[in-house]
Amino acid sequence: MSSIRNQAEFVDLIMEIVIKKKLTKRVTIQSFDVRTLQYLHENYPKIKTALLIDEKIDFEVNIADLGFKPTVYSPYSVLVGKGLVERCHEAGVKIIPWTVNSIKDMKYLIGLGVDGVVTDYPNIYKKVLEEN
Repeated sequence: MSSIRNQAEFVDLIMEIVIKKKLTKRVTIQSFDVRTLQYLHENYPKIKTALLIDEKIDFEVNIADLGFKPTVYSPYSVLVGKGLVERCHEAGVKIIPWTVNSIKDMKYLIGLGVDGVVTDYPNIYKKVLEEN
């Protein structure tokens, strides 16, 4: 029970700042912890969410565990293939893998149709996008 209370307290503290700074339309809250996103979705349903994934578990299983469709599905980049991109898009969920730092990997994932990438080098990603 205390971990649920901790999740709520953590989310509420973040949302207090987001609301105070009038960022609700510009922010996406991402987490590996489904409890955080569930609480956020139940109590702040207009806030965009991103489910971070680091294990090879089916998209449908992860979404069922979460209990709602997040705005973004964000798997570790090596887990992404054409089938996953298609399933995300069919479900109306954006797919933005993490952490993609090589030009080769960026080009590959763009070719698969991802909606973006998490990278330490946004300047390189921008150049790769401009070339494609």
